[in-house]
Amino acid sequence: MEKRIEDYLKDVQENFKKVSLALADKEVANNERQLLLISYFDIDMEHIQAIHLLIMQKLYGSSFALVRSFYETFLRALWMLKSATDDEIENIKNNQFKFPCTKKMVSRNQWGQTRLIYAF
Repeated sequence: MEKRIEDYLKDVQENFKKVSLALADKEVANNERQLLLISYFDIDMEHIQAIHLLIMQKLYGSSFALVRSFYETFLRALWMLKSATDDEIENIKNNQFKFPCTKKMVSRNQWGQTRLIYAF
């Protein structure tokens, strides 16, 4: 079991490097929505790295605690991409916006029946 976890963690680290290299030479976004999405993506990439490091140190409880932060950040970014109005994006940028609760962000009212599934 321990060996499988180590192999998996090595794969995660390699994939993280590939993603980082693939994104390194990309153009920077040119609007507020894209800039916010990039910021949220960067936060989630840091969460992934931290989760990875905690698991390597066998600090499983702390790594699982970060999974919720990762998930919430991911959902907020997805919501901004698919549902937020331009006014809401401006308010998010100015830290004057309260995101809908998780349940509402993934509800039929917010995403449509299958919208979340196909958003990826």
